[in-house]
Amino acid sequence: MFINSSIRIRNAGIIGHGIFTIEKLNKGIFVGEILLNGEQPLHFNTDIESGRRVGRSANKLGYGNWRETYPLGRYVNHSYNPNCDVIEEDSSINLVTNIEILSRAELRCNYFDLAKIIKIPESDWEDIFYSKGIPQEIN
Repeated sequence: MFINSSIRIRNAGIIGHGIFTIEKLNKGIFVGEILLNGEQPLHFNTDIESGRRVGRSANKLGYGNWRETYPLGRYVNHSYNPNCDVIEEDSSINLVTNIEILSRAELRCNYFDLAKIIKIPESDWEDIFYSKGIPQEIN
């Protein structure tokens, strides 16, 4: 599993932790996989804090057969104005920058775009998202 070496986990204030850049990322940069589909074996990732290889199961949280990856899938936060897109490719959903992102900026995606890709019914969004503090978008 690939994780861009230009990111780190940092404190994101009241929302907990997030994924931050340590250098500028151009538009269209593949950041890494945030969800994997199916029965996934143990994945060996490079821990982005220490640089060491660590084994983590890719089945901590998810929906249906989709499971979040660690650390990227676990710590990417939501925004209605995201600086990253979620793109399905084969059996993974990838995080890709959609604008140029400056150093020390938090990477964010739109959880509802993700929900549509993995086919979470809108009727379940209340329990999954809104009850956890993610506000409904005001048009």
